[in-house]
Amino acid sequence: AFLHYREAASISPNYYPAWYYCAKLLLEANAYTQAIPYLQKAIEIAPPKILYAKSNAIKNLVFCFIRTGKIDEAIQLINLELLPLKLDLAFIF
Repeated sequence: AFLHYREAASISPNYYPAWYYCAKLLLEANAYTQAIPYLQKAIEIAPPKILYAKSNAIKNLVFCFIRTGKIDEAIQLINLELLPLKLDLAFIF
């Protein structure tokens, strides 16, 4: 499945689901470092009218940062991106 999503992302670079699901599959494989660039791209291209799309990618990126010891990056992302959305942050802990 990962290869198909990655191919879709290369064919259509602004197709959010391809980037997001590449990251999700990597997360399922505990490949947190590898998932980071996919999540960053998903955040960048998330459809603005679908708030949960961006917030889900951000939450997963925060998780990746925590799992890879990038605590400062996780805190910065929470402060800059999640707190303004006023979302429940309990998922992290």
